[in-house]
Formats: sequence, C-alpha cells, structure tokens
Amino acid sequence: MPLLIIWDFDYSLINCNSDVYIPESCLPSLREYIKENQISIPWTKLMSNVALKMFEEGVSRAQIEEVIKRMPLFEEVLEAINVAGLKSVQQIILSDANTVYISHFLESKGLDKYFSLIVSNPASWSSSGLLLIQPYQHELNDVSDVIDVKLKCPLCPTNLCKGQVLSKIQTTLGSDDRVLYIGDGGNDLCPCLRLRECDFVAARNDFRLQKCLQQNSTTLKAKVTYWNDGKTLSEIINKFISDH
Repeated sequence: MPLLIIWDFDYSLINCNSDVYIPESCLPSLREYIKENQISIPWTKLMSNVALKMFEEGVSRAQIEEVIKRMPLFEEVLEAINVAGLKSVQQIILSDANTVYISHFLESKGLDKYFSLIVSNPASWSSSGLLLIQPYQHELNDVSDVIDVKLKCPLCPTNLCKGQVLSKIQTTLGSDDRVLYIGDGGNDLCPCLRLRECDFVAARNDFRLQKCLQQNSTTLKAKVTYWNDGKTLSEIINKFISDH
C-alpha cells in the first residue's frame, strides 16, 4: 500500500525554529529585532529583512550554511527518515520556512534523496552572497496545477495555505494511499482538517497544533497521535509503515 509522510520542518523535522535559530546564531542582536517586529511585519517579509541585515553586517553565506548544518534534530527522527526512505515511503516537506534552509539542511544530513518535493517560501543566493527570500509563489510544478491565490484561507497566513497545497497533492493519490502528517504549529491545522479517515496526524505535544486539533475534534477525520520527543515520533512513523 503506497504511503506518504508529509513533514512540517520547524519543530517537527528539526527541533528548533530555523527562521529564528539561524539569524540569532549568526547575529545575536537580531533576536530583539525579530521580537519587536513579528506582529507588525508579515513573517516572510520580516525574514527577508533579517537576511538583508545579516548581509549588511558582514555575515557570509558560508557562515549561514555552517549554522544551518548545526540546527538540532532528534537522532531518532534522522534514523526514521532514513528507514522510511529505504522502504520507498514517499516523503514531502510542507513548510513556511524557506527552500535554502530546508534544502541545505537535508543535504548536510544526507537526507535530500528521500524527499520528492519541498513546498516552502522560495529562497536563493545572489551573486554577492545575499540570501533572497520571497513568499511562496502558490505553484506546485510537481502537481502540475496552480493554487488559487484569491481564495484566502482564514486558518493560514496569506503567503501559504498548507491546506490548499495538501488538496492538490491529494489529487495525485490513489484511494489506497495512506498519509501521515507530522506538524506542530497553528498553520498545520488546515491541512490536518483535509485529511481522510484513513490518514494520520502526528502532532507535537504542548505546541499550537495540539490545542487547535482538540478545538476542532468534531470536524477532524484523521486519527491523531501526540509526541514530545524523537523516540515517540520514531515509534509513530515505524508503526505507520509496519501497519500498512
């Protein structure tokens, strides 16, 4: 039976918020800048500003990439991704971080070969070493369709509705396919609500998604399991694979 694991990135695949961990590690003074502006500036725009500030203060691409490699993750999660990949389980990342942080981290751990798709805010390096971060472009080339940007979702930030992305991915799945969604944040609620009765959610304990799922329990179809460490999450993933 075909299986698909959809990973959120921050505090799900890795054990930190990459958007905060990386700039604070490179330039500690950015901690206060992020804190002061996270309400007034849209998050992806704020991260673009942060990247520019790092550049202006002389933080190099090499420094940023070195910090990306050091982002913490549970060793059991690393092992579970490898096991799933070796068993030909399809894995996707659906994240509001950015493609540079995600791709470089996966490559540094030798995990990139196990992920067939990364959906996130597009990022790239300029010739001078500035990290350019843009809002998600609402397009899924691998699904050969375009997300309707006019359909504003009340559950998601304006740049990326994870639920719309999931719905497009679902059009490529067969009726026998099973999905495991791993997440932690409030923006993971929308895709979780679109999962089927045969699908599963692994939500991180004491994070926003847990409360959101509990508040929407009557409309949630998928089965939910909670985790708070790498060992528990690894057990959930291994059970998902072995049971199907």
